[in-house]
Amino acid sequence: MDLTKFTVLDIGHGNCSIIESTNAYTIIDAAQGSDVQNILIEKQIKQVDDLIISHSDKDHVGGAIAILLDDEIAVKRVHLNPDGIKSTDTWGDFRAAVAHSRTVHQTIVVTAMNSDSEDIVYPDYKLEVLAPSAVDCITGPGSTGISGKILDSNSMSIVLRLIHDGANVALIPGDMNGDTLEFLKNENKCLDAKILVFPHHGGKPKNDDPEKFAKELCEKVDPDLVLFSNSRHKHDNPIPSVISGVKSSNCGAYLACTQMSSSCCDNEAQLSNLHLSDSFPSKGKIKNHSCAGSVTIALQGSNTDINQPLNAHGNYVSNFPKRKCQ
Repeated sequence: MDLTKFTVLDIGHGNCSIIESTNAYTIIDAAQGSDVQNILIEKQIKQVDDLIISHSDKDHVGGAIAILLDDEIAVKRVHLNPDGIKSTDTWGDFRAAVAHSRTVHQTIVVTAMNSDSEDIVYPDYKLEVLAPSAVDCITGPGSTGISGKILDSNSMSIVLRLIHDGANVALIPGDMNGDTLEFLKNENKCLDAKILVFPHHGGKPKNDDPEKFAKELCEKVDPDLVLFSNSRHKHDNPIPSVISGVKSSNCGAYLACTQMSSSCCDNEAQLSNLHLSDSFPSKGKIKNHSCAGSVTIALQGSNTDINQPLNAHGNYVSNFPKRKCQ
């Protein structure tokens, strides 16, 4: 079996997951800035098979602009859902970058990712599209969804599940909210996965009760590992009620944040970067703000080991009595 790796980047307050194998390279979301582009240049990646944007918020789409404007990086396909009410400069720049990539690299743009979409299949892994609702995608953000509530970019987030060798490895849910979770429950969707990339960076899911949302999500996913893609000085995520919800679900998951929340340790002198993996750069490394940093996990189907890649992290966080993940 070819070696397939799943990485959640320490990208600050934003999201980016990378799946790489001998035969394919997939990027899911890209936080603002040129960090992801620089990683591709450093690793001499000249082709991205699929760039999937979960939704139109800048902490998920902003970094895609630099990738799509780089004439040395060919993106074969861009997947996203329309958002007619988003009027930010970032969203406008992203559209212009997509147009540029279509001209230079003949990039194919797929603007339909929903619960009725076919799986995205690669030789070594596949991605299931679990949400949003296919019916809600008929009208999209700004309209009234089948739940009777107004749809926005978060409720229309693309929810993906990574499958390797027949095993449900990771749930990558963008910034899904409680309405999406209700939809998935009503559709009797199985959400089981060994790894959960927690939505909203561990922050409040808009109008939903964060503790209830976290508890229900973790009970449905039953993960062995919950990852929070956060920034040390942005909103102090993950918030305590989310942590409480995860723990009350009794899923028994290992919890890890890409960066050390300020409330876990407010003394910068105690922080270090010696425990970090060098598989991928960690944005918080320079200032010692990374906690787990960028996490790379080698996939082995149902035997995927989430413990070994985080051994150094476990030893590191044991030095902080106020850590949220204890």
